[in-house]
Amino acid sequence: GANSQLPKDISIQWIKEMDMNFHARFKAQARRYRYVVYQSPMRPALLHKQVTHAYYPLNVAKMIEAAKKFEGTHNFESFRAAACQSNQPVRTVTHCRLIEHGAYLVLDIQANGFLHHMVRNIMGCLLEIGQGMYDIDHIDTIFAAEDRKAAGITAPPDGLYFIHADYPPEFALPQHPLGPHWLNMPN
Repeated sequence: GANSQLPKDISIQWIKEMDMNFHARFKAQARRYRYVVYQSPMRPALLHKQVTHAYYPLNVAKMIEAAKKFEGTHNFESFRAAACQSNQPVRTVTHCRLIEHGAYLVLDIQANGFLHHMVRNIMGCLLEIGQGMYDIDHIDTIFAAEDRKAAGITAPPDGLYFIHADYPPEFALPQHPLGPHWLNMPN
């Protein structure tokens, strides 16, 4: 009955009382985001504010290769916003894949944590590489600079989606009704 009291764009999937040791932000072991870009000379009317529109041609193969550079443990100082409140910028990215699906590009990224605007700044970097503004190795230069000014544009918020958070098994959180494979995307 609670869903009948909520706005139509919010739906409760499950409710569980948690013990006092649980914290949704600080107990997550990993988080996953997807960022969707629509690549077309024409703007996406039906997906307005739901995807980022890239009206210019992109070298997608180069972007796919560049995305792999973000995997591993790195200092992401250059990829965080000035308003970031994190005490340290080192994060471990377990996967960073750019997948082309027709006119859509989907960045699928998972890490043990994210800095403020980190995904949007990574996508901004990939878009600049896709436009031919920089070579793939420019990412190494950005990491080495440890300065936000080195990383270029922040991609718009349109198209950024929080997908999932992993928590320790001791919290016994319910699984998604479609099972663990609902997160998978074709390569």
